[in-house]
Amino acid sequence: MATETSSQSEASRRRSIARRFNDALSVKAPSKPVADPRSARRLDRFRDEVVDGMSAGKALSPFEVALRVDALLEAGDDLGELREKTTWKPVTQYDDETMVSVLREMHSTFNFAPEAYTFVGIKRATLVEAGVTKEAT
Repeated sequence: MATETSSQSEASRRRSIARRFNDALSVKAPSKPVADPRSARRLDRFRDEVVDGMSAGKALSPFEVALRVDALLEAGDDLGELREKTTWKPVTQYDDETMVSVLREMHSTFNFAPEAYTFVGIKRATLVEAGVTKEAT
């Protein structure tokens, strides 16, 4: 079963890369995807969840917050506005060595924007060490 799941994950990753490759080589001008009503509702739900720090009555985990913030940033939301409105508190303490190791693997899989990681409390220096971003500003 584990092999089947990893094969499916690998196949999904390969399809995604192939789509991006084809898009990059497309002769037509890149167009911004049109947001359908379901996407708009999903982003509205993500905004509400990040602001409240809750989803379906349960507190969001740091990963869930990063996932939602990344989707909102990709949709064009302003990070500053999200920070102002949110009640979710960033993580303040973690083991740097462990976090660097986890971030290396996580970023290669999820490729979140560096701002999504900092939103949940990851320090810039840790992101630089993990190879997520190049500058330590």
